[in-house]
Amino acid sequence: MRGEKISKLSSDYQVHSNQIGKWKGLAPEIGGISLENMSNNIQKFAVSLKAFIIKGGKPLVLKERKKENFWELPGGRVGESEIDFPPTDVLIREVKEELRDDIEIEIGQPVAAWIRIIAGGEVFLVGYLCHYKKGEIKLSGEHEDYAWVDEYSIKKLEFNRTFESVLSSFWKKYSFQKNNLF
Repeated sequence: MRGEKISKLSSDYQVHSNQIGKWKGLAPEIGGISLENMSNNIQKFAVSLKAFIIKGGKPLVLKERKKENFWELPGGRVGESEIDFPPTDVLIREVKEELRDDIEIEIGQPVAAWIRIIAGGEVFLVGYLCHYKKGEIKLSGEHEDYAWVDEYSIKKLEFNRTFESVLSSFWKKYSFQKNNLF
């Protein structure tokens, strides 16, 4: 069953390297990407799930306790042993790990996907819109501060460029309904 779903998704949505040769010369580009310049190599990514936890129309951001001290969204990477778990279960584990067990959220739909280059490779991130329900935020040792931000206050915080871009896009897409986000 799982293999059938993956095959269906693969055949419907992914450009396979063996198909690229068939497409060369048929169309100069797809989605702005030149097929002539594409290699047959398949990109490999770690996968990370992030939570746009909304309270009062504002998402929660966390300040890393690393040397960069960048701000980021709660969440983290899918572990090797979690490949068969639903992504929402992995996201709940990550949120509870970073914000402790007191916090309760309701996970909605994915609202963003992006790639972040880090030391040691690339990470494909998916951000889910989440509703803060209740609970005290207690940071783990990974983070030193948190803030509920709006589209103006995020400009005062230092983010990795990918998070800054994603949050800016989030505000452009959802600012008209920020009071109705949750």
